[in-house]
Amino acid sequence: MTALILGLWAFGLSAMVYIISTATFVANGDIFTTIDDWTQRSLGMFYYFFFGILWTNAYLGALSIFVIASCCCMWYFTRGPDDELNSPVLTSYYRSFRFHWGSLAFGALILAIV
Repeated sequence: MTALILGLWAFGLSAMVYIISTATFVANGDIFTTIDDWTQRSLGMFYYFFFGILWTNAYLGALSIFVIASCCCMWYFTRGPDDELNSPVLTSYYRSFRFHWGSLAFGALILAIV
């Protein structure tokens, strides 16, 4: 999951650099430059993309927490050595996508907004 989040941020930062490059830069005479004028479309695209990256990051974090909690619950509620756990991680991913996708996405949305 960490590699997936690092890949998301690597993609997101490189895409944001391309979105920022659509702006017109003005030299101030020293080493710094400023953005002359952002069109409404490019500014909206930047904010929309940044919000999407934050929402996806929060969703992946919630998904990983859910999978860990579900695996711990399955381990705790096994009856004993006779009961065996059949791939608790894959079962937890199935449960998260089948039954809890909406609540995880809504919680991630609240985190991204705040």
